[in-house]
Amino acid sequence: MTMPPTKFSRQLFALFTVTFFRWLVGPCEVVEREFGGHMERNVVHITKCRVLEGTKCIGICTNMCKMPCQSFIKESLGMPINIVPNFDEMSCEMVFGEDPPPESSDPAFSAPCYERC
Repeated sequence: MTMPPTKFSRQLFALFTVTFFRWLVGPCEVVEREFGGHMERNVVHITKCRVLEGTKCIGICTNMCKMPCQSFIKESLGMPINIVPNFDEMSCEMVFGEDPPPESSDPAFSAPCYERC
């Protein structure tokens, strides 16, 4: 079942994520951002990503989390999502309703590996 990307569904996806996936992704909260000219609560801010913290590997983040999650959520649930990692802080933002940039221009793929990688 897919939901059309409306303000209600974008905010519902964000609320669902922080309610049911905190154990998987780490501490997180819904934050309000400008979207399409108005404010929405469609962004999940993960303050300390468990994938990055546990693996300390940018490649695992981008190839085993970011890309598969973006594809699954869009293809299976009909919701565009852009997952934006912050490798310096090991945090992440999930922006529901926003298409990700092409891999060739996505800043996440130009980040260098951590020293221990």
